[in-house]
Amino acid sequence: MSPAVYDFIIIGTGPAGLSAAMTACKAGKKVLVVEKEGSLGGVCVNTGTFPSKTLREAVLHLTGHLKRKVFADEDCDRGGISMDKLKRRLHQVRLEEQAIITCQLERNGVDLMRGSARFVDEHTVAVTGLAEGRELAFSGERIVIATGSHPRNPPDIPFDGETILDSSSILGIRSIPKSMIILGGGVIGSEYATIFAALGVKVTLLDRGGRLLKFLDHEIVDELCRNFPGGNIDYVSDCGDFRIERWSGGARVSLAGGSTYQADCLFFALGREANTVGLDIERAGIALNEHRYIAVNELYQTTMPHISAVGDVIGWPSLASTSIVQGRLAALHGLKTRMESFPRIFPFGIYTIPEISYVGITEEEARARGYRIAIGRCHYDELPRGQISGENEGMLKMIAHRDTREILGVHILGGAATEIIHIAQMALLQSAKIDVFIDNIFNFPTYSEALKIAALSAANRIARGDDQSEGSCRRAPAPAGG
Repeated sequence: MSPAVYDFIIIGTGPAGLSAAMTACKAGKKVLVVEKEGSLGGVCVNTGTFPSKTLREAVLHLTGHLKRKVFADEDCDRGGISMDKLKRRLHQVRLEEQAIITCQLERNGVDLMRGSARFVDEHTVAVTGLAEGRELAFSGERIVIATGSHPRNPPDIPFDGETILDSSSILGIRSIPKSMIILGGGVIGSEYATIFAALGVKVTLLDRGGRLLKFLDHEIVDELCRNFPGGNIDYVSDCGDFRIERWSGGARVSLAGGSTYQADCLFFALGREANTVGLDIERAGIALNEHRYIAVNELYQTTMPHISAVGDVIGWPSLASTSIVQGRLAALHGLKTRMESFPRIFPFGIYTIPEISYVGITEEEARARGYRIAIGRCHYDELPRGQISGENEGMLKMIAHRDTREILGVHILGGAATEIIHIAQMALLQSAKIDVFIDNIFNFPTYSEALKIAALSAANRIARGDDQSEGSCRRAPAPAGG
């Protein structure tokens, strides 16, 4: 029997795959989506983005994290918080999102095949169905690989899903531990460290690097470390080589330098790997790069031009937001209707407590490029909205060119950071100057007003010829900045 023929075959139902599928089907193409897991949405919906962010919101609500700032004399009863309660909320969000994805596919006439896909040749994909267990073949004029990634699990680490955990098993723990070791100072490790710290867990965060979240602006990282929830995180940098073992009391890490750390459990958060095993990509003539991700060009084409790869399977930046754009662009290029490039400027969001977001370049990058810069700041504890809400930890930092007044970067730690950043993003896309914030009116009191205060602070520094790195942006009696 000859294989069923499709215009597009999409492998994977994460953000990248769904975006590619929706773009192709809206153009009237016949689309098949293949998903090997029992649930739709990929890592984003099931073990990554949605669960971790849902956990964060649930923890903020259940612990009364903000309430304690407003009503300091009232203690929050943590006795009613349990992993079972948190898991019920995670499960609810997963089910709702999976139902939305199913509805989208059905409404748009996209065929869904549940099973494991592998390449037979450059145009043919064989799928072993999850339900019937038999293999079916499908032919695609265009094929998009959007299979995502999985946690890196070195063979010498004794993972067991209970005491030694990765990002796929961390949410399956039976109870909230009293102590936890997190190995890895990147985004995932930092997010979970602050979430569990907010639950009252004593966290030891071991970082092989010299600075937490090393790609961020240094002041934002320093501010985060000063505001770790409840002071419950012990951050250790430059931990070097290590040995992990289970023992009767939980998990133990021994560092090459001689230090030893023990806790109820350990979360290993050192890297991820592309999901390519079992795809038989070599049969389609597809190559991996030196980092073992699928190699693509600027159009997301693999070494076979009609086969694209998008999302985490191609590596950096590995964000749900960028994966959505990559999926859309890959489909548009396959349709040959429009040629668009990946956006030059886009924001990053990190859901620590407090949350972080930034767009543009850091102070370190600006100085390395030799730019004459002025830095404006607004500290959340001096922001009326922060005082009112109780979320007064953090700051907004604006980097501007001293000569042209153009905004080069905006970095935020604090309430609504991932929302406010889009205003800054629009400014950077238009090569706007700090005056766009100074000369216009913002709702008051709001977190967004921090952009105006920071712009005023930068303007005052330019006027004074001041290049000092410290200074207050207190706004009494009026928002004069600086």
